[in-house]
Amino acid sequence: MRSEQTIPQLQWKSITSAKWNIGGQFLVQILNVGGTIILSRWLPPAAVGLLLMLSLISNFVAIILNHAIGSAIIQSGSLNNKDLSSIFWLNILLAAVFHILLLAASPLISGFYREDALLRYLPYFGLIFFFYALGCVSQALLVKKHMFKQVVVGNLTGIIISFAVAIFMLWRGFGVESLLAQLLLNTFISSLYFFIIEKWKPALHLSILSLRKVQRFIAHLSFNSGLEYFVFNLDNFLVGRYLGNSALGLYGRARQWVFLPVQNIAFAISRSYFPSFAQLKGNTPALQEMYLFSFRFTFYLTSIAITYMIVSAEDLVMVFLGSHWMEIVPLFIWFSLTGIIGTINGFNDSFITSQGQTGLLLRTGIFEKVLTIAGLLLALRFGLQGLVFARLVTAMMVVIPKTNALLIVSELSLKKWFRSLLPTILICLCLLATGLISEALMNSMKGIPRLLCVSLLFLVLTGFLSRIFKEDSYQYIVDILRRKNLQPPKENAL
Repeated sequence: MRSEQTIPQLQWKSITSAKWNIGGQFLVQILNVGGTIILSRWLPPAAVGLLLMLSLISNFVAIILNHAIGSAIIQSGSLNNKDLSSIFWLNILLAAVFHILLLAASPLISGFYREDALLRYLPYFGLIFFFYALGCVSQALLVKKHMFKQVVVGNLTGIIISFAVAIFMLWRGFGVESLLAQLLLNTFISSLYFFIIEKWKPALHLSILSLRKVQRFIAHLSFNSGLEYFVFNLDNFLVGRYLGNSALGLYGRARQWVFLPVQNIAFAISRSYFPSFAQLKGNTPALQEMYLFSFRFTFYLTSIAITYMIVSAEDLVMVFLGSHWMEIVPLFIWFSLTGIIGTINGFNDSFITSQGQTGLLLRTGIFEKVLTIAGLLLALRFGLQGLVFARLVTAMMVVIPKTNALLIVSELSLKKWFRSLLPTILICLCLLATGLISEALMNSMKGIPRLLCVSLLFLVLTGFLSRIFKEDSYQYIVDILRRKNLQPPKENAL
């Protein structure tokens, strides 16, 4: 009975990993925000904008050197030491190729952005590609073994040291160089930490046969993720280009805040379960059981968090951003609905990837990208709300083929899948209605007092409704917080 032997241990490992991932993401966000505030106070917007231009390049390359190749290592169960060594040296070679291409394209990039200063920084910035390559395999192996504590420690170490150095450089009179140093040092230190802490070390071996084991997976995922990155940033480009900097600030801030639960909860949990899903490939009953538990848990957490943000949108913006940001409240609400759907699509994409079905993911991904691009271009004439609404409509249309792909891979029935969502949907509808009524009744209160009252009421009602609709995820969270039932089961052979 493989599922009985495997699931308890993998479940415990995945939940423990999720705790480290969510906690780590929270700390990383705090440190990033704090460090960014300090640097931004000392530097003009032009310097920060210059770094953002560089980051767009590095984030795109990271999709291949980190995400696609790392996911291939985690997903595959048949890679030996020679295979891993071949992947490591391939990564180094790709880093060199990207660096050469960056140097050759520097005049074009500088001309596109109309920033001559980029010519001075791009050669040094290209070093980040080698830093990605250094830690990719080691980090993937740590994730595969559920050693997320070490991953979190590595990321935090890089952030703390790099921001300390950047602040010191600012104090000594450096400008953009301090931001560039922070980005490079952060990547280098975390990658070096992963390389040192992981016992595996590369041999001098590069084999085409080894690379063929993962070439299809990497090619499909790189292409799909590259398209994803382009489409994800397309509306930001359109807003900045055609609607102006002020509109981009409003649009970007609303989107950033709403997607915090998706990034810090849904992404963290799906990343934690990815190795377990890959390990259970071929064991359909065990895979279905683990998927339904983790998906239901993820959907519950993110949907409750986003529903709270919808109910308290006005007060959240007033308290944390100030009255001059109140224009984002309508955008905030529409983006929230998109965020809930994004949780479903993102988690299912991660599951499909864990089963090696990147070809299927690529096909649904192309449909999603074409639909999104067309929707955004048509909606641009209607301003910010038109773009937000286009995001929501395309997400709703895309959820159908993406869910169908999930059902094909998992062999689940649509009825069983939807039943896992139904309790949370009912809870959120009740919370939404009660919250909006409460906000109206407390109209005389504003800001912090009303936010505190609504938050307390929301928390109590969440527990009550979760018991009424028999949503076990709430009790599981309570057990985690009370540290109940968290002892690992005995190890069993897979």
